[in-house]
Amino acid sequence: FFQMIRRPPRSTQSRSSAASDVYKRQKPNIASGQITEVPRKKGANPPTYFKMNDFTWPFQEIVNTYGIPRYREVNPGLFTIVTFPFQFGVMFGDIGHGGALFLFALYLCLKREEIQKGGSFLTMILIVRWLLLFMGFFALYAGFIYNDFLSLPWNLFGSCYENHESHSGESIAKKIEDCVYPFGLDPKWYIASNELTFFNSLKMKLAVVIGVCHMLLGIFLKSLNCLHFSNYMDFFFEFVPQILFMCSTFGYMVICIFVKWATPWDLDPASAGPHPPSIISVFIDFALKAGDASENQLWDFKNGGRSQTNLQFTLLIIAAICIPVMLIPKPLILYFKMQNHHPPAPTQNQQNQIKAPLLESDSQNQKEEEEHEEEHNFGEVVVHSLIETIEFVLGTISNTASYLRLWALSLAHAQLAKVFFEKTIGSGIASGSFLSIFVGYMIFVNVTFFVLMCMDLMECFLHALRLHWVEFQNKFYKADGYKFNPFSFVTAMTAETTSA
Repeated sequence: FFQMIRRPPRSTQSRSSAASDVYKRQKPNIASGQITEVPRKKGANPPTYFKMNDFTWPFQEIVNTYGIPRYREVNPGLFTIVTFPFQFGVMFGDIGHGGALFLFALYLCLKREEIQKGGSFLTMILIVRWLLLFMGFFALYAGFIYNDFLSLPWNLFGSCYENHESHSGESIAKKIEDCVYPFGLDPKWYIASNELTFFNSLKMKLAVVIGVCHMLLGIFLKSLNCLHFSNYMDFFFEFVPQILFMCSTFGYMVICIFVKWATPWDLDPASAGPHPPSIISVFIDFALKAGDASENQLWDFKNGGRSQTNLQFTLLIIAAICIPVMLIPKPLILYFKMQNHHPPAPTQNQQNQIKAPLLESDSQNQKEEEEHEEEHNFGEVVVHSLIETIEFVLGTISNTASYLRLWALSLAHAQLAKVFFEKTIGSGIASGSFLSIFVGYMIFVNVTFFVLMCMDLMECFLHALRLHWVEFQNKFYKADGYKFNPFSFVTAMTAETTSA
């Protein structure tokens, strides 16, 4: 996880300096090179170096565009290899569109040398071929999960629902007992009257689950940074309360989602059995009614949801305690450290050296600067702690809501594909005219390519980029490093010529 640069050992530098001194004494009339060790400024970090190849370059470039990782900091590029194309696939999920993108990227990977020799326009996108391959793969995978091929479902495993006529003559689909659809969604949902309601609920909950897991990963990576740099104060007063706050609030919401999915609810409004509560209502009562679950019960129905109420009240207390823990201890600890810090008394040689007025003036100015820097650093810590606490608590809500774009763009992609099909090929089939079907097919292909395969692809890419830059990386990523650029006479001479 941690990137580092090897520097020559201090013994090697000492031997080089000694050899240079001996050469000067033996041949003082001949000019020789000089080796000077430039001390590193206090607080300055070394540059960061990445050894990359064709596969890792596009994913690392996504991270570097936001900011270069600090020296030895956890590199988000490793996790971006999986999380970025996966979140893109959730939004772009379609068997047809994802399969087309996957096959196109696979062609670029297999025919790379031939494309380079041919000099076609595809040469420009060869560098991102592995990124496109992963994006296409996860879009294809999500398409199979949604069972969506250009807005049409595939009946691969039959259906777990049977049609029955009600007393009013309407057709009602009832689930076959003990039937579990093997993979993805049952195609029967695509012809149900509540199709849009079902897909809205499913994709919204999936977006929340993916978002919370992604943010928990970011907070966990913060703990690795703290432990690696031996920053135990940030570990105990930033990571621990943050992970507890996230798990006791939106982590609990994820648990509620899975509990609701796994519970066999009675869907008949007239029956006395337990009815499925809204997750939003459960969470509102959790926050505003001190965890009271009497009106929205997910379990413990016989006791009126007493165990659920006790659990929610406990989690609410934990979340409330985490806020002052993030805000108060760290500035106080730094304040007492500064109060107990006393500079060492100067030695006799140092006292003799500062007798000169100029040196005495410089020493006084340096002392004043150090005191001012300590006060300034303490003030910065207080303000930073306050801002970070407010940002994390409010950002927990806003960031979770931001992941709902996974649901929104997935739904928009599916509905656009459905409208394009119905208004072009679908209307041609309904008319029964071969000419209408042919014209509709040509319009469908062109609109699908330019709107969905170009515009919507870029839109899903940008939204996945935003989720990584803002919602994920702000949990642990400093991004204040700088790249390692090896010395080159050609580069130096070119820069000198350009400046002249």
